[in-house]
Amino acid sequence: MGQPERTTVELPRIKRITTSWEGLVIEYLLNHPSKKRATTLVMEAITAYWLAESLEGKVLSSEIYKACREAAKNLLEKVNITQEIGEMNIRETSSVNKELADTSQPKSELQKDDDDDDWQLELVIPQEYVEINNALRID
Repeated sequence: MGQPERTTVELPRIKRITTSWEGLVIEYLLNHPSKKRATTLVMEAITAYWLAESLEGKVLSSEIYKACREAAKNLLEKVNITQEIGEMNIRETSSVNKELADTSQPKSELQKDDDDDDWQLELVIPQEYVEINNALRID
C-alpha cells in the first residue's frame, strides 16, 4: 500500500493600502529587522492565534495541550510587548501635552476626563483559567 498523498494549502496574496494599520503592519514585516522572512513572521502570528481551534478534533488531546501551551506563551509575550509599547507612548504623549498645555487656565471637566495619565492596560485572567492552567501544568 502507498503512503497518503501530501497536499499543500495556500493563502491568497494580501494587499492593503500602505497608510492603513494593516498596510503599516505588512510594510513593517517586509522590513522587519530579523533574519526571518515576512511570510515566516505572519505564519508564526497566525499559528499562535488560531492553532487551538485548528487542531481541535483532529489530533490527540495531549498534542492539543502542548500546542495550546506554546501558543499561549507566544501570545502572552506579544501582549506584554504590546502593553509596554502602548504605555511608553502614552507616557511620552502625556508629558509632551503637559509641556504644551497652558497651565494658567483651569481645565474644563471634559478635559479632565480625557487625560491619559492614568491609562493602564490591565489584563484580568479569570480565576478558573488560572486553576485549569495550574492543574494541567507539567513540571
